[in-house]
Amino acid sequence: MNETVVGELTRQYTFLMLGAVGFVLLIACANVANLQFARAAARAKEVAVRAALGASRWRVVRQLLAESVLVSLLGASAGLLFGALGIRMILSNMPPDVARWIAGWNEIRLDLRVLAGTLAVALLAGITSGLAPAIQSSKPDLNETLKETGRTSTGRSRQRIRSFLVVAEMALAFILLIGAGLMVRGLRALIDLNQGFEPATMLTMQLNLPASKYKTAAQRTAFYEQALRNLESIPSVRSASLVSAVPFSPAGISMSDLTIEDRPAKDLGEVCEAQIQIISSAYFRAMHVRLREGRELNDGDVMDSLPVAVISANLAQRYWPGENPIGRRLTLGRSSSGRHWLTVVGVAADVKQHWISREATPTLYLPYRQVPPAYSSIVVRTDGDPMRIVRLVRAQIVAVDSNQPIYDVKTLQQVIAESTVGLAYIAVVMTILGTVALVLSSVGVYGVMAHSVSERTHEIGIRMALGAGRKQILNMVLGRGAGLSIGVPASVVLARMLASIIFGVSATDLTTFVGLMVILTAIALLACYIPALRAVRVSPITALRHE
Repeated sequence: MNETVVGELTRQYTFLMLGAVGFVLLIACANVANLQFARAAARAKEVAVRAALGASRWRVVRQLLAESVLVSLLGASAGLLFGALGIRMILSNMPPDVARWIAGWNEIRLDLRVLAGTLAVALLAGITSGLAPAIQSSKPDLNETLKETGRTSTGRSRQRIRSFLVVAEMALAFILLIGAGLMVRGLRALIDLNQGFEPATMLTMQLNLPASKYKTAAQRTAFYEQALRNLESIPSVRSASLVSAVPFSPAGISMSDLTIEDRPAKDLGEVCEAQIQIISSAYFRAMHVRLREGRELNDGDVMDSLPVAVISANLAQRYWPGENPIGRRLTLGRSSSGRHWLTVVGVAADVKQHWISREATPTLYLPYRQVPPAYSSIVVRTDGDPMRIVRLVRAQIVAVDSNQPIYDVKTLQQVIAESTVGLAYIAVVMTILGTVALVLSSVGVYGVMAHSVSERTHEIGIRMALGAGRKQILNMVLGRGAGLSIGVPASVVLARMLASIIFGVSATDLTTFVGLMVILTAIALLACYIPALRAVRVSPITALRHE
Protein backbone atom coordinates (compact mmCIF):
# COMPACT_ATOMS: atom_id res chain seq x y z
CA MET A 1 0.00 0.00 0.00
CA ASN A 2 2.82 2.39 0.87
CA GLU A 3 4.53 1.82 -2.50
CA THR A 4 1.22 2.27 -4.32
CA VAL A 5 0.38 5.58 -2.61
CA VAL A 6 3.83 7.13 -2.23
CA GLY A 7 5.69 5.40 -5.05
CA GLU A 8 9.33 4.38 -5.30
CA LEU A 9 10.21 7.65 -7.03
CA THR A 10 9.26 9.70 -3.96
CA ARG A 11 11.58 7.64 -1.79
CA GLN A 12 14.45 8.08 -4.24
CA TYR A 13 14.00 11.85 -4.43
CA THR A 14 13.66 12.08 -0.64
CA PHE A 15 16.99 10.32 -0.10
CA LEU A 16 18.53 12.42 -2.88
CA MET A 17 17.48 15.66 -1.16
CA LEU A 18 18.48 14.42 2.30
CA GLY A 19 21.87 13.48 0.88
CA ALA A 20 22.31 16.95 -0.65
CA VAL A 21 21.36 18.64 2.62
CA GLY A 22 23.70 16.30 4.47
CA PHE A 23 26.57 17.34 2.18
CA VAL A 24 25.94 21.01 2.91
CA LEU A 25 25.83 20.24 6.63
CA LEU A 26 29.14 18.37 6.40
CA ILE A 27 30.71 21.31 4.56
CA ALA A 28 29.45 23.66 7.28
CA CYS A 29 30.84 21.32 9.95
CA ALA A 30 34.21 21.28 8.19
CA ASN A 31 34.19 25.09 8.09
CA VAL A 32 33.36 25.31 11.80
CA ALA A 33 36.01 22.71 12.60
CA ASN A 34 38.61 24.74 10.72
CA LEU A 35 37.48 27.83 12.59
CA GLN A 36 37.85 25.92 15.86
CA PHE A 37 41.37 24.88 14.88
CA ALA A 38 42.24 28.52 14.17
CA ARG A 39 40.75 29.65 17.50
CA ALA A 40 42.53 26.81 19.29
CA ALA A 41 45.88 28.16 18.10
CA ALA A 42 44.96 31.59 19.46
CA ARG A 43 43.74 30.08 22.75
CA ALA A 44 46.66 27.70 23.20
CA LYS A 45 48.09 29.75 26.07
CA GLU A 46 44.67 29.91 27.80
CA VAL A 47 44.30 26.12 27.60
CA ALA A 48 47.89 25.67 28.83
CA VAL A 49 47.21 27.88 31.84
CA ARG A 50 44.05 25.89 32.66
CA ALA A 51 46.01 22.64 32.39
CA ALA A 52 48.81 24.06 34.56
CA LEU A 53 46.24 25.01 37.21
CA GLY A 54 44.96 21.45 37.35
CA ALA A 55 42.24 21.20 34.70
CA SER A 56 42.01 17.64 33.41
CA ARG A 57 42.09 16.85 29.71
CA TRP A 58 38.43 15.71 29.81
CA ARG A 59 37.41 19.03 31.44
CA VAL A 60 39.11 21.02 28.66
CA VAL A 61 37.46 18.83 26.00
CA ARG A 62 34.06 19.30 27.62
CA GLN A 63 34.44 23.08 27.68
CA LEU A 64 35.46 23.29 24.01
CA LEU A 65 32.71 20.85 22.95
CA ALA A 66 30.12 22.86 24.90
CA GLU A 67 31.12 25.99 22.98
CA SER A 68 30.90 24.09 19.67
CA VAL A 69 27.48 22.59 20.52
CA LEU A 70 26.17 26.04 21.57
CA VAL A 71 27.14 27.46 18.17
CA SER A 72 25.42 24.49 16.49
CA LEU A 73 22.21 24.95 18.51
CA LEU A 74 22.09 28.65 17.61
CA GLY A 75 22.50 27.70 13.95
CA ALA A 76 19.75 25.08 14.27
CA SER A 77 17.38 27.70 15.72
CA ALA A 78 18.00 29.97 12.74
CA GLY A 79 17.60 26.95 10.46
CA LEU A 80 14.16 26.21 11.92
CA LEU A 81 13.03 29.76 11.14
CA PHE A 82 14.24 29.45 7.54
CA GLY A 83 12.65 26.00 7.36
CA ALA A 84 9.27 27.35 8.45
CA LEU A 85 9.46 30.09 5.80
CA GLY A 86 10.55 27.58 3.16
CA ILE A 87 7.69 25.18 3.95
CA ARG A 88 5.19 28.03 3.79
CA MET A 89 6.58 29.13 0.42
CA ILE A 90 6.44 25.60 -1.03
CA LEU A 91 2.91 24.91 0.23
CA SER A 92 1.54 28.22 -1.03
CA ASN A 93 3.11 27.99 -4.49
CA MET A 94 2.34 24.37 -5.37
CA PRO A 95 -0.60 24.25 -7.86
CA PRO A 96 -3.71 22.82 -6.12
CA ASP A 97 -4.31 20.38 -8.97
CA VAL A 98 -0.85 18.94 -8.31
CA ALA A 99 -0.94 19.06 -4.52
CA ARG A 100 -4.07 16.92 -4.37
CA TRP A 101 -2.15 14.03 -5.95
CA ILE A 102 0.69 14.17 -3.41
CA ALA A 103 0.14 11.83 -0.48
CA GLY A 104 0.40 13.56 2.91
CA TRP A 105 0.68 17.05 1.39
CA ASN A 106 -1.55 18.58 4.10
CA GLU A 107 0.59 16.97 6.81
CA ILE A 108 3.79 18.82 5.86
CA ARG A 109 4.66 21.05 8.84
CA LEU A 110 7.13 21.56 11.65
CA ASP A 111 6.13 19.33 14.56
CA LEU A 112 7.70 17.78 17.64
CA ARG A 113 9.36 15.06 15.57
CA VAL A 114 11.03 17.68 13.38
CA LEU A 115 12.15 19.64 16.45
CA ALA A 116 13.54 16.49 18.05
CA GLY A 117 15.31 15.53 14.83
CA THR A 118 16.76 19.02 14.44
CA LEU A 119 18.00 18.97 18.05
CA ALA A 120 19.66 15.59 17.46
CA VAL A 121 21.31 16.78 14.24
CA ALA A 122 22.47 19.99 15.93
CA LEU A 123 24.07 18.06 18.77
CA LEU A 124 25.70 15.66 16.32
CA ALA A 125 26.97 18.54 14.15
CA GLY A 126 28.32 20.39 17.18
CA ILE A 127 30.18 17.32 18.40
CA THR A 128 31.40 16.43 14.89
CA SER A 129 32.79 19.89 14.19
CA GLY A 130 34.28 20.41 17.63
CA LEU A 131 35.64 17.00 18.61
CA ALA A 132 38.91 16.97 16.66
CA PRO A 133 39.88 20.56 17.58
CA ALA A 134 38.94 19.90 21.21
CA ILE A 135 41.06 16.74 21.43
CA GLN A 136 44.00 18.47 19.72
CA SER A 137 43.78 21.48 22.04
CA SER A 138 43.44 19.41 25.20
CA LYS A 139 47.06 18.18 25.14
CA PRO A 140 49.22 21.32 24.93
CA ASP A 141 52.99 21.40 25.36
CA LEU A 142 53.03 23.44 28.58
CA ASN A 143 56.72 24.24 28.47
CA GLU A 144 56.63 25.60 24.92
CA THR A 145 53.20 27.21 25.04
CA LEU A 146 53.74 29.17 28.26
CA LYS A 147 56.93 30.75 26.98
CA GLU A 148 56.35 34.44 26.35
CA THR A 149 58.22 34.26 23.03
CA GLY A 150 56.70 30.97 21.86
CA ARG A 151 55.31 31.30 18.37
CA THR A 152 51.82 30.14 17.57
CA SER A 153 51.96 26.91 15.61
CA THR A 154 49.37 24.40 14.72
CA GLY A 155 51.75 21.50 14.28
CA ARG A 156 51.96 18.99 11.44
CA SER A 157 49.08 16.81 12.65
CA ARG A 158 46.70 19.74 12.94
CA GLN A 159 47.74 21.10 9.56
CA ARG A 160 47.07 17.71 7.96
CA ILE A 161 43.59 17.56 9.50
CA ARG A 162 42.78 21.09 8.31
CA SER A 163 44.07 20.33 4.82
CA PHE A 164 41.96 17.17 4.74
CA LEU A 165 38.86 19.16 5.76
CA VAL A 166 39.46 21.68 2.97
CA VAL A 167 39.88 18.91 0.39
CA ALA A 168 36.70 17.23 1.68
CA GLU A 169 34.78 20.52 1.40
CA MET A 170 35.81 21.03 -2.20
CA ALA A 171 35.02 17.40 -3.07
CA LEU A 172 31.53 17.59 -1.50
CA ALA A 173 30.85 20.93 -3.18
CA PHE A 174 31.85 19.46 -6.54
CA ILE A 175 29.50 16.50 -6.03
CA LEU A 176 26.61 18.81 -5.13
CA LEU A 177 27.23 21.13 -8.05
CA ILE A 178 27.36 18.20 -10.45
CA GLY A 179 24.06 16.92 -9.04
CA ALA A 180 22.46 20.36 -9.39
CA GLY A 181 23.79 20.78 -12.92
CA LEU A 182 22.52 17.38 -14.03
CA MET A 183 19.11 18.04 -12.47
CA VAL A 184 18.76 21.38 -14.25
CA ARG A 185 19.87 19.91 -17.58
CA GLY A 186 17.50 16.96 -17.10
CA LEU A 187 14.59 19.34 -16.51
CA ARG A 188 15.65 21.36 -19.55
CA ALA A 189 15.72 18.16 -21.65
CA LEU A 190 12.17 17.31 -20.53
CA ILE A 191 10.90 20.75 -21.46
CA ASP A 192 12.68 20.72 -24.83
CA LEU A 193 11.35 17.22 -25.56
CA ASN A 194 7.75 18.44 -25.39
CA GLN A 195 8.20 21.55 -27.51
CA GLY A 196 7.27 19.43 -30.52
CA PHE A 197 3.68 19.54 -29.26
CA GLU A 198 3.75 23.38 -29.42
CA PRO A 199 2.17 23.35 -25.94
CA ALA A 200 1.81 27.13 -25.70
CA THR A 201 -0.92 27.16 -28.40
CA MET A 202 -2.84 24.13 -27.18
CA LEU A 203 -5.85 24.45 -24.85
CA THR A 204 -6.87 21.36 -22.89
CA MET A 205 -10.01 20.61 -20.90
CA GLN A 206 -11.84 17.64 -19.44
CA LEU A 207 -15.46 16.62 -19.36
CA ASN A 208 -17.49 13.76 -17.99
CA LEU A 209 -20.80 12.81 -19.60
CA PRO A 210 -23.28 11.66 -16.92
CA ALA A 211 -24.45 8.07 -17.42
CA SER A 212 -28.00 9.04 -16.48
CA LYS A 213 -28.28 11.32 -19.51
CA TYR A 214 -25.93 9.73 -22.03
CA LYS A 215 -26.92 6.10 -21.66
CA THR A 216 -26.09 4.87 -25.15
CA ALA A 217 -23.01 4.99 -27.35
CA ALA A 218 -25.01 6.84 -30.02
CA GLN A 219 -25.87 9.65 -27.60
CA ARG A 220 -22.25 10.10 -26.54
CA THR A 221 -21.06 10.02 -30.14
CA ALA A 222 -23.61 12.68 -31.15
CA PHE A 223 -22.48 14.96 -28.32
CA TYR A 224 -18.79 14.71 -29.25
CA GLU A 225 -19.45 15.24 -32.97
CA GLN A 226 -21.46 18.41 -32.38
CA ALA A 227 -19.07 19.73 -29.71
CA LEU A 228 -16.01 19.30 -31.96
CA ARG A 229 -17.81 20.99 -34.88
CA ASN A 230 -18.79 23.92 -32.66
CA LEU A 231 -15.25 24.34 -31.34
CA GLU A 232 -13.74 24.30 -34.83
CA SER A 233 -16.14 27.08 -35.82
CA ILE A 234 -14.35 29.52 -33.46
CA PRO A 235 -12.31 31.84 -35.74
CA SER A 236 -8.91 31.44 -34.03
CA VAL A 237 -9.20 27.65 -33.63
CA ARG A 238 -7.19 25.58 -36.09
CA SER A 239 -8.43 22.17 -34.93
CA ALA A 240 -10.28 20.48 -32.08
CA SER A 241 -9.92 16.85 -31.14
CA LEU A 242 -10.78 14.33 -28.46
CA VAL A 243 -8.45 12.06 -26.48
CA SER A 244 -8.80 9.89 -23.41
CA ALA A 245 -5.92 11.56 -21.55
CA VAL A 246 -3.66 14.43 -22.60
CA PRO A 247 0.07 13.61 -22.38
CA PHE A 248 1.60 14.68 -19.05
CA SER A 249 -1.81 15.25 -17.46
CA PRO A 250 -2.65 13.63 -14.09
CA ALA A 251 -5.72 12.01 -15.67
CA GLY A 252 -5.53 8.24 -15.53
CA ILE A 253 -5.21 6.21 -18.69
CA SER A 254 -6.48 2.66 -18.99
CA MET A 255 -4.20 -0.28 -19.67
CA SER A 256 -5.34 -3.48 -21.31
CA ASP A 257 -3.95 -6.89 -22.10
CA LEU A 258 -3.73 -7.70 -25.79
CA THR A 259 -4.13 -10.89 -27.73
CA ILE A 260 -2.31 -10.92 -31.07
CA GLU A 261 -3.86 -13.04 -33.84
CA ASP A 262 -1.67 -15.99 -34.82
CA ARG A 263 0.90 -14.85 -32.28
CA PRO A 264 0.53 -16.88 -29.06
CA ALA A 265 2.45 -15.88 -25.96
CA LYS A 266 5.93 -17.43 -25.87
CA ASP A 267 5.51 -18.54 -22.27
CA LEU A 268 2.96 -18.34 -19.48
CA GLY A 269 4.73 -15.34 -17.92
CA GLU A 270 4.53 -13.15 -21.04
CA VAL A 271 1.77 -10.55 -21.08
CA CYS A 272 1.00 -8.40 -24.13
CA GLU A 273 -0.09 -5.02 -22.75
CA ALA A 274 -0.75 -1.51 -24.06
CA GLN A 275 -2.35 1.73 -22.91
CA ILE A 276 -5.63 2.61 -24.62
CA GLN A 277 -6.23 6.07 -26.08
CA ILE A 278 -9.62 6.85 -27.61
CA ILE A 279 -9.22 9.72 -30.07
CA SER A 280 -10.92 11.66 -32.83
CA SER A 281 -9.56 11.82 -36.36
CA ALA A 282 -7.80 15.19 -35.90
CA TYR A 283 -5.80 14.20 -32.83
CA PHE A 284 -2.52 13.25 -34.54
CA ARG A 285 -2.46 16.45 -36.58
CA ALA A 286 -3.37 18.60 -33.58
CA MET A 287 -0.59 17.10 -31.43
CA HIS A 288 1.94 16.97 -34.28
CA VAL A 289 2.29 13.21 -33.95
CA ARG A 290 3.77 11.81 -37.16
CA LEU A 291 2.10 8.86 -38.88
CA ARG A 292 4.78 6.38 -39.93
CA GLU A 293 2.76 3.84 -41.86
CA GLY A 294 -0.81 3.30 -43.08
CA ARG A 295 -3.58 5.82 -42.48
CA GLU A 296 -5.03 7.84 -39.63
CA LEU A 297 -8.38 7.14 -38.04
CA ASN A 298 -11.07 9.02 -39.94
CA ASP A 299 -14.75 9.95 -39.82
CA GLY A 300 -15.64 6.74 -41.65
CA ASP A 301 -14.59 4.61 -38.70
CA VAL A 302 -18.05 4.35 -37.16
CA MET A 303 -19.87 1.82 -35.01
CA ASP A 304 -21.09 -0.34 -37.93
CA SER A 305 -17.81 -0.33 -39.87
CA LEU A 306 -14.78 -2.58 -39.52
CA PRO A 307 -13.24 -2.18 -36.01
CA VAL A 308 -9.84 -0.56 -36.52
CA ALA A 309 -6.92 0.75 -34.51
CA VAL A 310 -3.69 2.70 -34.93
CA ILE A 311 -0.73 1.42 -32.92
CA SER A 312 2.41 3.14 -31.68
CA ALA A 313 5.76 2.40 -33.28
CA ASN A 314 7.15 0.61 -30.22
CA LEU A 315 4.09 -1.64 -30.05
CA ALA A 316 4.59 -2.53 -33.72
CA GLN A 317 8.28 -3.22 -33.10
CA ARG A 318 7.52 -5.38 -30.09
CA TYR A 319 4.96 -7.69 -31.68
CA TRP A 320 5.78 -7.46 -35.40
CA PRO A 321 9.56 -6.84 -35.53
CA GLY A 322 10.77 -6.45 -39.07
CA GLU A 323 7.24 -7.02 -40.44
CA ASN A 324 4.49 -4.81 -41.79
CA PRO A 325 1.77 -4.60 -39.09
CA ILE A 326 -0.83 -3.03 -41.40
CA GLY A 327 -3.76 -5.40 -41.78
CA ARG A 328 -2.77 -7.52 -38.76
CA ARG A 329 -5.37 -8.11 -36.09
CA LEU A 330 -5.46 -7.99 -32.32
CA THR A 331 -8.07 -7.84 -29.59
CA LEU A 332 -8.34 -6.55 -26.05
CA GLY A 333 -7.98 -9.13 -23.31
CA ARG A 334 -6.07 -12.38 -22.97
CA SER A 335 -8.54 -14.54 -24.84
CA SER A 336 -9.78 -14.17 -28.41
CA SER A 337 -12.94 -16.21 -27.92
CA GLY A 338 -16.12 -14.19 -28.37
CA ARG A 339 -14.24 -10.91 -28.95
CA HIS A 340 -14.13 -8.48 -31.86
CA TRP A 341 -10.85 -8.32 -33.68
CA LEU A 342 -9.29 -4.89 -34.30
CA THR A 343 -7.53 -4.41 -37.62
CA VAL A 344 -4.35 -2.31 -37.56
CA VAL A 345 -4.64 0.48 -40.15
CA GLY A 346 -1.74 2.72 -39.14
CA VAL A 347 1.44 3.12 -37.09
CA ALA A 348 2.05 6.41 -35.26
CA ALA A 349 5.21 7.78 -33.67
CA ASP A 350 5.74 7.06 -29.97
CA VAL A 351 4.40 9.59 -27.44
CA LYS A 352 5.58 9.77 -23.82
CA GLN A 353 2.53 10.00 -21.59
CA HIS A 354 4.39 10.76 -18.34
CA TRP A 355 7.76 12.40 -17.69
CA ILE A 356 8.76 9.68 -15.20
CA SER A 357 8.62 7.00 -17.90
CA ARG A 358 12.00 5.97 -19.19
CA GLU A 359 10.43 5.03 -22.53
CA ALA A 360 7.13 5.68 -24.26
CA THR A 361 4.48 3.12 -23.31
CA PRO A 362 3.10 0.95 -26.18
CA THR A 363 -0.22 2.54 -27.14
CA LEU A 364 -3.35 1.44 -28.97
CA TYR A 365 -5.42 4.28 -30.52
CA LEU A 366 -9.15 3.61 -31.07
CA PRO A 367 -11.71 5.81 -32.91
CA TYR A 368 -14.18 7.47 -30.54
CA ARG A 369 -17.11 6.74 -32.88
CA GLN A 370 -16.60 3.02 -32.35
CA VAL A 371 -15.99 3.20 -28.58
CA PRO A 372 -17.38 6.58 -27.37
CA PRO A 373 -16.15 7.20 -23.80
CA ALA A 374 -18.04 8.87 -20.98
CA TYR A 375 -14.92 10.56 -19.65
CA SER A 376 -12.51 12.31 -22.03
CA SER A 377 -10.29 15.31 -22.68
CA ILE A 378 -10.63 17.82 -25.49
CA VAL A 379 -7.64 19.60 -27.00
CA VAL A 380 -7.98 22.75 -29.08
CA ARG A 381 -5.16 24.09 -31.26
CA THR A 382 -5.28 27.89 -31.63
CA ASP A 383 -3.46 30.59 -33.60
CA GLY A 384 -2.51 32.64 -30.52
CA ASP A 385 -2.91 32.57 -26.76
CA PRO A 386 -5.47 29.81 -26.10
CA MET A 387 -6.60 31.29 -22.77
CA ARG A 388 -8.25 34.17 -24.64
CA ILE A 389 -10.91 31.87 -26.10
CA VAL A 390 -11.88 30.01 -22.90
CA ARG A 391 -15.17 31.92 -22.68
CA LEU A 392 -15.99 31.08 -26.32
CA VAL A 393 -15.09 27.42 -25.74
CA ARG A 394 -17.44 27.18 -22.77
CA ALA A 395 -20.19 28.83 -24.80
CA GLN A 396 -19.83 26.29 -27.61
CA ILE A 397 -20.05 23.35 -25.18
CA VAL A 398 -23.10 24.91 -23.51
CA ALA A 399 -24.67 25.26 -26.95
CA VAL A 400 -24.60 21.46 -27.21
CA ASP A 401 -25.70 20.76 -23.63
CA SER A 402 -26.49 23.63 -21.27
CA ASN A 403 -25.90 21.41 -18.23
CA GLN A 404 -22.56 19.97 -19.31
CA PRO A 405 -19.54 21.61 -17.62
CA ILE A 406 -15.91 21.51 -18.67
CA TYR A 407 -13.15 21.62 -16.04
CA ASP A 408 -9.36 21.68 -15.65
CA VAL A 409 -9.16 24.21 -18.47
CA LYS A 410 -5.50 25.07 -19.04
CA THR A 411 -2.89 25.20 -21.76
CA LEU A 412 -0.80 22.13 -22.51
CA GLN A 413 2.20 24.18 -21.40
CA GLN A 414 0.57 24.54 -17.97
CA VAL A 415 -0.17 20.81 -17.89
CA ILE A 416 3.48 19.97 -18.61
CA ALA A 417 4.73 22.55 -16.09
CA GLU A 418 2.46 21.19 -13.35
CA SER A 419 3.47 17.63 -14.19
CA THR A 420 7.16 18.45 -13.76
CA VAL A 421 6.77 20.99 -10.92
CA GLY A 422 8.18 18.53 -8.39
CA LEU A 423 11.27 17.99 -10.50
CA ALA A 424 11.55 21.77 -11.01
CA TYR A 425 11.38 22.33 -7.24
CA ILE A 426 14.10 19.76 -6.64
CA ALA A 427 16.26 21.23 -9.41
CA VAL A 428 15.93 24.70 -7.83
CA VAL A 429 16.65 23.39 -4.33
CA MET A 430 19.65 21.40 -5.59
CA THR A 431 20.93 24.54 -7.32
CA ILE A 432 20.52 26.57 -4.11
CA LEU A 433 22.25 23.87 -2.07
CA GLY A 434 25.05 23.63 -4.63
CA THR A 435 25.52 27.40 -4.54
CA VAL A 436 25.56 27.41 -0.73
CA ALA A 437 28.08 24.57 -0.80
CA LEU A 438 30.24 26.50 -3.26
CA VAL A 439 30.17 29.64 -1.10
CA LEU A 440 30.90 27.69 2.10
CA SER A 441 33.74 25.70 0.56
CA SER A 442 35.24 28.84 -1.02
CA VAL A 443 35.09 30.66 2.31
CA GLY A 444 36.60 27.60 3.97
CA VAL A 445 39.46 27.41 1.48
CA TYR A 446 40.14 31.14 1.81
CA GLY A 447 40.01 31.01 5.61
CA VAL A 448 42.35 28.05 5.88
CA MET A 449 44.80 29.43 3.34
CA ALA A 450 44.79 32.90 4.93
CA HIS A 451 45.37 31.45 8.38
CA SER A 452 48.07 29.14 7.02
CA VAL A 453 49.88 32.08 5.44
CA SER A 454 49.59 34.01 8.71
CA GLU A 455 51.05 31.08 10.66
CA ARG A 456 53.87 30.59 8.17
CA THR A 457 54.84 34.25 7.91
CA HIS A 458 58.10 33.61 9.76
CA GLU A 459 58.83 30.56 7.58
CA ILE A 460 58.10 32.54 4.42
CA GLY A 461 60.49 35.25 5.60
CA ILE A 462 63.26 32.70 6.12
CA ARG A 463 62.66 31.16 2.69
CA MET A 464 62.74 34.56 1.02
CA ALA A 465 65.86 35.56 2.97
CA LEU A 466 67.56 32.37 1.74
CA GLY A 467 66.75 33.23 -1.89
CA ALA A 468 63.27 31.84 -2.59
CA GLY A 469 61.56 33.83 -5.32
CA ARG A 470 57.98 35.09 -5.51
CA LYS A 471 57.06 32.27 -7.89
CA GLN A 472 58.31 29.59 -5.49
CA ILE A 473 56.41 31.09 -2.56
CA LEU A 474 53.28 31.37 -4.71
CA ASN A 475 53.55 27.73 -5.81
CA MET A 476 54.13 26.61 -2.22
CA VAL A 477 50.91 28.25 -1.04
CA LEU A 478 48.80 27.30 -4.06
CA GLY A 479 49.94 23.68 -3.78
CA ARG A 480 47.86 23.29 -0.63
CA GLY A 481 44.70 24.14 -2.54
CA ALA A 482 44.82 20.94 -4.58
CA GLY A 483 42.38 18.11 -4.00
CA LEU A 484 39.43 18.95 -6.24
CA SER A 485 39.91 15.77 -8.27
CA ILE A 486 38.91 13.64 -5.28
CA GLY A 487 35.29 14.67 -5.83
CA VAL A 488 35.19 13.44 -9.43
CA PRO A 489 34.70 9.67 -8.77
CA ALA A 490 31.97 10.35 -6.21
CA SER A 491 30.22 12.76 -8.58
CA VAL A 492 30.24 10.09 -11.32
CA VAL A 493 28.43 7.73 -8.92
CA LEU A 494 25.88 10.48 -8.19
CA ALA A 495 25.41 11.11 -11.91
CA ARG A 496 24.63 7.45 -12.53
CA MET A 497 22.10 7.47 -9.70
CA LEU A 498 20.39 10.56 -11.13
CA ALA A 499 20.39 9.02 -14.61
CA SER A 500 18.53 6.00 -13.24
CA ILE A 501 15.82 8.29 -11.82
CA ILE A 502 15.38 11.20 -14.21
CA PHE A 503 14.74 11.03 -17.92
CA GLY A 504 17.16 13.28 -19.79
CA VAL A 505 20.00 13.09 -17.25
CA SER A 506 23.16 11.63 -18.77
CA ALA A 507 25.67 9.95 -16.47
CA THR A 508 28.43 11.00 -18.89
CA ASP A 509 27.41 14.61 -19.42
CA LEU A 510 30.87 15.98 -20.20
CA THR A 511 29.59 19.53 -20.65
CA THR A 512 28.31 19.66 -17.07
CA PHE A 513 31.31 17.84 -15.62
CA VAL A 514 33.98 19.88 -17.40
CA GLY A 515 32.16 23.22 -17.06
CA LEU A 516 31.56 22.89 -13.33
CA MET A 517 35.06 21.53 -12.75
CA VAL A 518 36.53 24.60 -14.45
CA ILE A 519 34.31 26.94 -12.42
CA LEU A 520 35.05 25.26 -9.10
CA THR A 521 38.77 25.05 -9.86
CA ALA A 522 38.86 28.74 -10.72
CA ILE A 523 37.07 29.67 -7.50
CA ALA A 524 39.33 27.41 -5.42
CA LEU A 525 42.44 28.90 -7.05
CA LEU A 526 41.12 32.41 -6.45
CA ALA A 527 40.49 31.59 -2.78
CA CYS A 528 44.09 30.32 -2.57
CA TYR A 529 45.61 33.07 -4.72
CA ILE A 530 44.53 36.01 -2.54
CA PRO A 531 46.39 34.74 0.56
CA ALA A 532 49.29 33.61 -1.65
CA LEU A 533 49.56 37.09 -3.15
CA ARG A 534 49.63 38.50 0.36
CA ALA A 535 52.42 36.07 1.23
CA VAL A 536 54.72 37.08 -1.63
CA ARG A 537 54.30 40.74 -0.72
CA VAL A 538 55.65 40.17 2.79
CA SER A 539 58.95 41.90 3.41
CA PRO A 540 61.60 39.37 4.57
CA ILE A 541 62.70 41.72 7.40
CA THR A 542 59.12 42.09 8.64
CA ALA A 543 58.52 38.34 8.35
CA LEU A 544 61.68 37.50 10.31
CA ARG A 545 60.55 39.83 13.11
CA HIS A 546 57.04 38.21 13.14
CA GLU A 547 56.08 37.33 16.75
